[in-house]
Amino acid sequence: MSVAPVITRIEQARKLLELRLRDVWSHRELLFFLVWHNLTVRYKQTVIDLADATIDGSGDAPQCSFGFWKCFETKDW
Repeated sequence: MSVAPVITRIEQARKLLELRLRDVWSHRELLFFLVWHNLTVRYKQTVIDLADATIDGSGDAPQCSFGFWKCFETKDW
């Protein structure tokens, strides 16, 4: 008994933007994971960048004031 080969036919979409909701629904777990991953990475980077800017900015003021104080320190006073 021989088994007939399975033929998959790929066709061009009839519309420019064709929503195939059946395919979206069948892959909803993948879609959920991709959206969740995108949002968590984006907001994690935002929090890290905000913390970095805060720490970096608060560290610059003491460094500059100490540097200028040492640079322009005189013994004449």
